[in-house]
Amino acid sequence: MQNEADIYVQEARRMIHIIRNQLLDLEQLRSSHDRKSKVYKQISGMMERLESEQERYELIVRSYVRTKIRTTIDSFREENVANKQPVLKIVK
Repeated sequence: MQNEADIYVQEARRMIHIIRNQLLDLEQLRSSHDRKSKVYKQISGMMERLESEQERYELIVRSYVRTKIRTTIDSFREENVANKQPVLKIVK
């Protein structure tokens, strides 16, 4: 069963995908308008807000992945230390 964090990150990845598609659609729409027009500027503003949201979601995912990797490495190290038998060395 997935924990709450996994579900949240899965939702964040889904939102990144949706935002990416919206940005592509807006880019196509914006290209059909003159750069000086009010519509062009409105579309650009919407795109900036979406890009900001996309960055926020990407930071959430990156942070989660780093934490997950760090936790996995730490547990692996702890397991190795727990399983290691003391070794007697002969010193000459």
